[in-house]
Amino acid sequence: IPLRLTLGERKMLRLVEAAMTCCDYTSTVDHNTSGSKARRTHAQLQSIASILKGLVTACDYAAGQKLSTEEDELETYQAFFVKMFEIARRHKIMNPEKMRTEYGKLIYLLQDAVSPTVQPHLGFSVVGPIVTVHDFLKERRGVAVLEDALIEVATEEIVGRKKTRQQIRKDIQKKESAVSRLKTKYRSHRLSEDDIHLALYSIGDNNSFLHSNRVPIDTIIDFLTTHFSPGKVQEGYSLSILSGENGSR
Repeated sequence: IPLRLTLGERKMLRLVEAAMTCCDYTSTVDHNTSGSKARRTHAQLQSIASILKGLVTACDYAAGQKLSTEEDELETYQAFFVKMFEIARRHKIMNPEKMRTEYGKLIYLLQDAVSPTVQPHLGFSVVGPIVTVHDFLKERRGVAVLEDALIEVATEEIVGRKKTRQQIRKDIQKKESAVSRLKTKYRSHRLSEDDIHLALYSIGDNNSFLHSNRVPIDTIIDFLTTHFSPGKVQEGYSLSILSGENGSR
């Protein structure tokens, strides 16, 4: 399960989104497809380097100015680049409907950056593993949080369907109580209460995402099995798709 973005990471995400929005990486690289392989590789390397320098310049103008004259300095910012692109990828996993155009450019750029023809010239990789809840807790020696029986209550989604306001309020209080007890029980000098809160709500985000995507499908299947019979078709209510009829091809 991907870890929810922090406030600082969301600022970095906006920078990556802005960079992908204004860059013409795919157009520039595709323009050189008719040339030699060496020319295409040069175009890829030049475009990737320009985008990386732009990210650094947006965060630190002085460092960006230095990069414009010293090509070898790019490698010293590897951890920064890996972090920036990991944040964008993690955000997309948790929000598939976001970054529709920008993410396509980003993936093409990352694929080219780690390709056997470009990476040796670039000198480093800009791709790293996605930060997950388990890795986050393991790094802080807090994996025991995931094994506690209270985690199911602390991360469940509060669904208001067919519930009274009083029942919803009771469920919310129960969930908040479970979160508070877990934070108090497992906090340490390595794992703060805020860290536990972030991990728990990241799992909650994932549960909400799965629920919002699964329930409509389950509802449609229930409608089909309840109101329609595969062996008997009521006139005017056929679900068959016939070529050339009602817009079908």
